[in-house]
Amino acid sequence: MGFVDIHQHVVYGVDDGPRSAEESLEMLRLAQRDGVTHIIATSHAYPAMEPFPAERYLRHLGVLRQACRDEGIAVSISAGCEIFYSDVAIRQLQERRIPTLADTSCVLVEFDPLTPWEGILDAVRKLSNRGYRTVVAHCERYQALYGRLEEIRRLRSEFPVAFQINANTIIGRLPRKVRKFRDGMLDGGLTDFIASDAHNCTSRPIRLAQAFAEIEKRFGASLARALFV
Repeated sequence: MGFVDIHQHVVYGVDDGPRSAEESLEMLRLAQRDGVTHIIATSHAYPAMEPFPAERYLRHLGVLRQACRDEGIAVSISAGCEIFYSDVAIRQLQERRIPTLADTSCVLVEFDPLTPWEGILDAVRKLSNRGYRTVVAHCERYQALYGRLEEIRRLRSEFPVAFQINANTIIGRLPRKVRKFRDGMLDGGLTDFIASDAHNCTSRPIRLAQAFAEIEKRFGASLARALFV
């Protein structure tokens, strides 16, 4: 089985990802070469700031699916989005104005990097109360989570919540405090997904194969498959 990338900005003309269909297709070609077989196309959604362009997103997603069939690119693409959390997001999710991850009850949620612990906890609780499982996007970015591994463990036991780390965080050079948090999340079994958060083919490309090799070397094949496949 290939990699499942649950966080990638591959749909063109919607957010700060690719600007053209050809750029999106090149991302998909690179994803296939990197070992990816399934992508959830998580364009940014800012419910409290602007409407999500659902019609354009779905139209461009359809173009990419057809292009994959035409070109023999063996990567399937599911709908989704990366939600910048606000209470407005819950209402829009229930109204189906913004998509969940691959039509499941899971939602990929990001926060301001300076959001306090109580804000993240409140979001997880409110989403859970409405039947959603929160997937915290690139959790290594939130300073409120640093030094709270036991609180994160309790949160996971009390609510349907998962934590995603970016591939670049596995293989890149990091400040000590970020590296310490990343290693604590991995060592403690608190990480659920490694994803690319790819936006293009150059400055923010997909690098899952390299990250997979690093996790496999450090933690073994079983954990690597659980995080990537």
